Amino acid sequence: FGIQLWMYATPVVYPLSTVSGALKTVLILNPVTSSAELVRLSLLGAGTVTFPDVIYSSAVAVVTAICGIVVFNKVERTFADTI
Repeated sequence: FGIQLWMYATPVVYPLSTVSGALKTVLILNPVTSSAELVRLSLLGAGTVTFPDVIYSSAVAVVTAICGIVVFNKVERTFADTI
C-alpha cells in the first residue's frame, strides 16, 4: 500500500512544474523525484531538475545502500533460520 502511495508522491504521471507551493517542497524531498525528472528531461527535453536535487537523491541512495549492507551483514548468519 505504501509503494502505491509513493507512486503518487513521485511526479511520474504529472510534471513537477505543474505543482507549486508547499506540495512542491514535499515532492522534492522524495529522492525518486529527481530521477523521474531526469528521465523526463532526457526523453522529452523538458524537466524541472536542479543539481542540488540530484546530489540529494544520490546521497539518499548511498546512505540507504550503506544501511542495507550493515543490516545484512548483521543478520546474514541467522537469516536462513528466520525464513
